[in-house]
Amino acid sequence: MKEKNVLSIDDSNTILKDIIDGSDAPFIYEKTGIKYENFLLDEFQDTSRIQWDNFRPLLQNSEAQGFDNLLVGDVKQSIYRWRGSDWNLLDSEVRDEFPGAKEKNLDTNYRSSRNIVNFNNTFFPYAADILDGQYGPQSGRKVSEIYSDVMQRLPDNRTEDGEIRLMFCPREEEPEKVLATVRMLRERNIPFRDITVLVRNNVSGAVIATYLIDNDIPVLTDDSLKVKSSVTVRRLCSLLSLADNPSDRVNGYLAGTLDISVPENSHSLTDMCEALLRGLRQADPQLFDSEVLYIQSFMDALQDYVSVNGNSLHDFLKSWAEADPAISSPSSGDSLRVMTIHKSKGLDFKYVIFPYVETVNLFKAGSRWCRPEFSGTPLESASDGLYDVNLSSKSDMTLFAEDYRRELKMQYVDNINAIYVALTRAVKGMFLIAKMPSQSIREGAEAGNAGPFSDFSQILYCFAARRSGLEVPDAPDSIGDGTVDICPRLYFSEADGTIIYSTECGERNPSGQIAEAETPAETEKTAVESANAEAGEGKVCSVPSAYPSWPLNADGSGRLNFRADSLDFFSKEGLVGAGASDRLRGIVLHGILSRVEVPSDLRRAVDESVRSGELSPEEGERAYGMLSARIASASKNGWFDAGRNYASVLREVTLMDTDGSLSRPDRVIQQKDGGIMIVDYKFAHREPASDRRYMRQVAGYADIFRRMGYKSVKTAVWYVPDDEVTWG
Repeated sequence: MKEKNVLSIDDSNTILKDIIDGSDAPFIYEKTGIKYENFLLDEFQDTSRIQWDNFRPLLQNSEAQGFDNLLVGDVKQSIYRWRGSDWNLLDSEVRDEFPGAKEKNLDTNYRSSRNIVNFNNTFFPYAADILDGQYGPQSGRKVSEIYSDVMQRLPDNRTEDGEIRLMFCPREEEPEKVLATVRMLRERNIPFRDITVLVRNNVSGAVIATYLIDNDIPVLTDDSLKVKSSVTVRRLCSLLSLADNPSDRVNGYLAGTLDISVPENSHSLTDMCEALLRGLRQADPQLFDSEVLYIQSFMDALQDYVSVNGNSLHDFLKSWAEADPAISSPSSGDSLRVMTIHKSKGLDFKYVIFPYVETVNLFKAGSRWCRPEFSGTPLESASDGLYDVNLSSKSDMTLFAEDYRRELKMQYVDNINAIYVALTRAVKGMFLIAKMPSQSIREGAEAGNAGPFSDFSQILYCFAARRSGLEVPDAPDSIGDGTVDICPRLYFSEADGTIIYSTECGERNPSGQIAEAETPAETEKTAVESANAEAGEGKVCSVPSAYPSWPLNADGSGRLNFRADSLDFFSKEGLVGAGASDRLRGIVLHGILSRVEVPSDLRRAVDESVRSGELSPEEGERAYGMLSARIASASKNGWFDAGRNYASVLREVTLMDTDGSLSRPDRVIQQKDGGIMIVDYKFAHREPASDRRYMRQVAGYADIFRRMGYKSVKTAVWYVPDDEVTWG
């Protein structure tokens, strides 16, 4: 950016902070040449700490001179922490900075119909309590305290009941349920422009948008339709790569399959692409015609690149590999919209469909920079500083427990806020579609003791199951000095493997009665079922074979990844995986031993590898026989004591040295007398050179334990296939 003389807006905040550096307002006004008396800061929950440091002296000066200022925001809609926003500012710190400020809660909902408002009034206190209970004892603000003002009134003139429908189905069927819901609304004469599909991320948006377009639904989207998701565009880029590198055998195979020759002499990149596109259209005219919008967007991007950078094919392909273009359409005509939750904030839509609710996780493990407190620990002499740590539930028992708990709370708030934004956009109808919860969650919901939860679809299911079992009284709950109805009863039904909870469908007619709507079983037909119906009774339409749309799944999984270091996955004899390679077999067997504490654990550990596909059933039996014999032999050393005659066993637990380096011994047995036995597994034959290297490795582990205060530390390298041991 420096080379192009461009400044990021985010960088401008930092530069301003450095200039102001604690200065008061007169200094700022002197530099700007402009003076402001009143300030209105909207969407304040999205303010970053740096921005607040820049705003604060101006507000303090204005207040000191007797002028009024207004900060508007909602902590429950703070969903931009990933770009620096800090909801704690609005939640407490502004109140501390300006103790004389007046606070007014706007508790009347002028947007949504009765059932939607009352559903949210009941669901979010329930969800917040679930999160607090799952978090456990805590200091500071609870999620339920942040959501203490979630209850909203309805204006006196609000008469529409509105509709809510929650659908739980296999994940791969969620696009079909979206399509079925759209068709149901269309049968009620709802225009496409009144329907919006909200998604958690652009990957899910691309899946839904592509599926709807393939089924002739007009779609507008801001950034969900990625140009690279087009099969034709991807084929074109493969052919361009072949032109750039004629020895590319993979892309050469594609060209041969499509019977397309790469032009040798072209006046420009545009001419080459047009020639290749003619070949692609001839090879698959139906696919080509269905993806014209993507192709046009690609050619526009090509023209933009060529006009600035010239006709270098190699440079264009390099630039294209780093680009991530999307098709953006103007908001006009009668088209359904697909939009991310983040883009929807501040907007409203008459009918909202929200699929993939399960993509809103409660917590997602990930890498964070943390500064641990070493004082009072065996690592007290470690270097103070920042450590790149993968925070997960395992971190709760480490030096990074405080960082983990802090991140857990912040993600809880981030994610319930994302759900809140999604569920408060609808005016007349809200349709939530989620993956069917596990059997344990469903059984727990029926028993009233479900949990723990990993995503909001599970909480939503338990809430719906709870509401469907309640008779709704006529008396409203109290809120402030007014009233608010409680959540409407949700009625249970099940059709084609889909569990549905819904309010009464339809809207009140002039006589005040609720018009009946078709049941989900009548309206929710898949595209294949519709095709079969059109083909005639007794006929079955097959799904045409073609390149699958990308990405295959909402989370982007399903793509092939090639690894050069895994060439031995296939053997010349036709074997695959652990059966084809001693190296891969050793990795699998090593993983099995890592799951074994006592001999009785072995069968379960082997079965897990068979179920996951790491081993065939025959290979599993052979592995069980070999490992069972080796464990029995090693038990004489006390390594696998069926009676657990030891203090503890650590299996592949990470150790951090004082310099921050990490190591992971395979098995550490702490004896009842305080001694330590370290065992490292090897699935190769013992050789002098490698044996010395392995012994140095376990000696390093032993040194760490000795510096931790353990006096008796023994080591061993166990060559499992030959049942040979080198003692340290």
